[in-house]
Amino acid sequence: MMVMMAPPLETLLMDFIRIQTEAFTLGDIQAGFSYIGVEMSLDEIEAYLQVNPFVFPLEGGLYLTRAGAFTGAPFSIRPTAREIEGGYLLPGHRCIPFVDSEQASGTIRFSYDNKLLPHKVMEFPLREVLSYFSLFGEEYAIQFILSDPAARDTILRSFEEELPQTVWLTVTDCSDLYKNWGFRRGDLLVAEVSDWRGGIVKIRPMCSHKDNPFQQQPVDQQRQEWYKVFEQRMQESFDVYGPGGTIDEQLARVFFVHKNELCKDVSGTIEDAIKHSKVIGIEPYGVESRLWYKGHDVPAVGPWLQTGEVVEDSDAAVWSGEQLNSELMVWPRVVLTHGL
Repeated sequence: MMVMMAPPLETLLMDFIRIQTEAFTLGDIQAGFSYIGVEMSLDEIEAYLQVNPFVFPLEGGLYLTRAGAFTGAPFSIRPTAREIEGGYLLPGHRCIPFVDSEQASGTIRFSYDNKLLPHKVMEFPLREVLSYFSLFGEEYAIQFILSDPAARDTILRSFEEELPQTVWLTVTDCSDLYKNWGFRRGDLLVAEVSDWRGGIVKIRPMCSHKDNPFQQQPVDQQRQEWYKVFEQRMQESFDVYGPGGTIDEQLARVFFVHKNELCKDVSGTIEDAIKHSKVIGIEPYGVESRLWYKGHDVPAVGPWLQTGEVVEDSDAAVWSGEQLNSELMVWPRVVLTHGL
């Protein structure tokens, strides 16, 4: 059971988790916080880390944050035909699980050629943008849409209406990028987080520029292989770790454990993988939803529970060196007193 912690302590721990990119121990945190006059027991710290979805436990008493796991890890975004035509990119769920999922979509900043691309605000029919937030779960899509800073007026109107018909959202102006690279439907952006706490994501175009849309190139074959691997690794995760706490957590675990296989320039998009898969899909889980075997109910219990005892999902997730990228296991302990 998690030890209850005062809100200021949770805030301090989350601040650390959002900036820490090297592996660390419970003792590192305790020593760092003691240095600034904050005393916490190892049990308190461990209990908090075990249920925090932004921390991965490693072997040997080490931990790694998502900031450390996913900064610099490549993934793909496929702009829609409507986005290309309109010269914008709507982040939505496109950057999970690589970014902080608690950060509003409209606050994510994209950079290209070492320059931050400008934001702009656009009005959309609500029905049109729901699909851009589906990986947060249908039950939370509206909540994430209305968390956009540009949606404040929409929130006020929603008190008068059951649901607003349109919503103002913050998007990234990609008009010059699309124009200069001759972007067409099906072209992708290769992305990687450069500043996890700041929500900054570097992007670069990957355009096929094929005269014949049915022509197969080597990268197309590599991407098809990526989709097969992603589907396989997700199924393995279902069997070993179950439904997890959220879709974001399910994806984070798979991309972390299988980073070498899945975080590549030739990767496909998670959206396309789920859309075209005959095996996995977004399925109801009580009043929520999870990635699961398509057409099957998501079970509340399964072999991922330890000896029949109900445990928190993250309690069962401790990876060995064989499952992790080797470089994760050789990072030195961080001295937190320099970062706090």
